[in-house]
Amino acid sequence: MEPGPGDELVVESNDSGHSERVGTILAVSDRNGCATYLVHWVAGDYDALLSPWPGVHVRHRADRSPSL
Repeated sequence: MEPGPGDELVVESNDSGHSERVGTILAVSDRNGCATYLVHWVAGDYDALLSPWPGVHVRHRADRSPSL
């Protein structure tokens, strides 16, 4: 299932003692094969654009149905 609005984007921490960052995906765009996400970050209460890198993963919302 592709990431979509309502799913969570999780950024793992590389430093011990620091927790992961979790944001809610508001929108997804694909430019030249590179996904970009508009994310609302829970901590800090702000929106930002993000292109994922290793250590970033998606938690799909349980009530989303798979896209066909």
